[in-house]
Amino acid sequence: MKPHWIKRAWGAVREPRVITIQVAALYLLLGTAGLSAIINPPNSVDGPLGPAYSVIWAWSMMLGGYGAAAFTPSGAWLWERPLLILVTGAVSLYLYTIISQAISMSGTGNRWPQALVVSALLLWLLIRLQRILREPYEPGR
Repeated sequence: MKPHWIKRAWGAVREPRVITIQVAALYLLLGTAGLSAIINPPNSVDGPLGPAYSVIWAWSMMLGGYGAAAFTPSGAWLWERPLLILVTGAVSLYLYTIISQAISMSGTGNRWPQALVVSALLLWLLIRLQRILREPYEPGR
């Protein structure tokens, strides 16, 4: 059993409604990025597995992003968690693609700024996951 001060300090996630709306908007953006990659796949991954690899992260990002956006406003963290894990995996695969291209120097231009921005997004997704990981289902808050 946790001491009472831990429960008060790290109690249930109580975020302002504006934060919840911004989180849902971020999920919508990620879902739309996945949909965009499905409609017009990037040709950034070369080799025989390139197209299949892009399809995997694009579908994961679309389903995870749109699904999490649907459950976030109601506080249904029980359902947001697996979708957040799905979209986090998709962002991780996309980051791997960017870093592998930056290391191999294939293509043109500097890929490191893009890799760092996607890394920041991945870090934020992991922070969100930690915040809702042990929280109960909380509909209609």
